[in-house]
Amino acid sequence: GYAPDGWQALTEHLAGKGFDPKWARDILGLVRAGRDGRSDYDLFRRRLLFPIQDSRGRVVAFGGRVLDDSLPKYINSPESPIYHKGQILYGLYQAKEAMRHSETGIVVEGYFDQLALYRAGFQNAVATCGTSLTAEHARLLKRYCKKLLLFFDQDKAGRKATFRAMEVLLAEGLSASVVELAADEDPDSYLAGHTAEELQAIFDRARPVLQVFLDHCLTIHGDSIEGKARAAEEMLGKLRLLPSELERDLYLKELARRTGLDENLLKKKAGSRPPAARTVSKPAAPRPVAPPQQQPLRQAVASGREVKAQELLLHLMKVDAVWRQKVAEEKPAALFSDADRRAIAEGLIANSDEKGCLEEERLLNSLSESQKAILSGIIVKDDQVLAEDPLRTYEDCKRTVELGRLKERQLELAELIRQAEQNGDGEERAKYQRELSDAQKKTRMPR
Repeated sequence: GYAPDGWQALTEHLAGKGFDPKWARDILGLVRAGRDGRSDYDLFRRRLLFPIQDSRGRVVAFGGRVLDDSLPKYINSPESPIYHKGQILYGLYQAKEAMRHSETGIVVEGYFDQLALYRAGFQNAVATCGTSLTAEHARLLKRYCKKLLLFFDQDKAGRKATFRAMEVLLAEGLSASVVELAADEDPDSYLAGHTAEELQAIFDRARPVLQVFLDHCLTIHGDSIEGKARAAEEMLGKLRLLPSELERDLYLKELARRTGLDENLLKKKAGSRPPAARTVSKPAAPRPVAPPQQQPLRQAVASGREVKAQELLLHLMKVDAVWRQKVAEEKPAALFSDADRRAIAEGLIANSDEKGCLEEERLLNSLSESQKAILSGIIVKDDQVLAEDPLRTYEDCKRTVELGRLKERQLELAELIRQAEQNGDGEERAKYQRELSDAQKKTRMPR
């Protein structure tokens, strides 16, 4: 589709169809609130639009790309009650049957990459919606396939995204291999100059992601004793996520051969991976159908910005007992809206001894597989990010989480106002409207 150049094209279109545009503004974020007496305006203007569907084919959001050199090149719908980018994959509705048939999925980064692959006959391709691959994405993909091909851009950012995806996929027990092209290529550009048969040959040569990661670690850390030791430590952190003991043993042999380290020492360092607990699900008791106004408004889901802030805070806690103590005093529930990251924070606090030393083995054994994957990604982040001003980092993280909660409450209040209007309850509507105004003011407050 296409969003025209006007500032209020969507607003006027919705009004003409009998819809109140404020729901596009307050709930879906497709219209932005005007300031200083100015009118509301459309989020998407003069952009090519990609409708984003959920796995049932329902349009839940849009991605928009400019047709010139202006920035930002891409913008996406903000998160809303029907759209959580960490749970949606572009093209999954069209790709899921091909995934089931081939037992393989292809994951790319961009809309055009997915469309290029689909047009070339690779109908089992999906794209992330401007975010890293998440545990929710992995569980969704696991419904339809057993193996994934990670086909990301060949630059530094693409390689980083590949290894972040690796952590998530290993924890969920999904096999993943890496598709490698020349350094200046991406899926869309490659298919512009090559045939589908040539690309299939590259797919056939895709290497397991852990092999690629091992090569990467050894390359960046070099052949020195210190470099090999650091590479081995990073690799061991990933091997702990492997569900297969046989596969883990083979990688340990390869790691010993490539680094010259003793295999028994590496096995000891890797530790044993506790088997995943098997749970027997019980049939849910039938629930009475609640009237519409009594249904829960929305399950809290951390936004991408909140997740990043919470992971920075976890990084602080991982490297310094002072921050573990500070978070313990303020309570993790006040700082972590995401359940998995809150559990990691609680684990970091609970597994610190009296001297402030972290008992890492006990910490790992206390976490779920998805939580281990998150922690593994945090461990290898660059400490330089935190070195300059850790207190500012802490306060920024805290403020970001607070803003996320305020925005969550604003969505709830908008729905409560709508319910009060439907019920003709002017007193309730006024009460919620006052709270919404206060929340909006706090959101706009400078740091």
